[in-house]
Amino acid sequence: MPYFQFSSVFGFALMLNMIFQVWSGIILSMYYVPDPSMVATLREEYINEIWWFFYVYKTHVIGVDSIFVLSYLHIYKKIYIKNHVGGDVDG
Repeated sequence: MPYFQFSSVFGFALMLNMIFQVWSGIILSMYYVPDPSMVATLREEYINEIWWFFYVYKTHVIGVDSIFVLSYLHIYKKIYIKNHVGGDVDG
């Protein structure tokens, strides 16, 4: 059984992040207005009127950046394992 490494958390965190991203996107899409001039005004109204809207909005905004960060960390971990940990089998 392989031992637990801290870097193995990146893939799981990325999966959870994508689940929260889809969840918050679906909820925000229920309040979507197709007029670009009204986006900022309506967002401020929703934040002031609906107590949970700010949390869902911030989850979605922060989720975008963290998906990129976690994706890069996950990819770099795979590259590191392939290049350094695997080593030469021929030698």
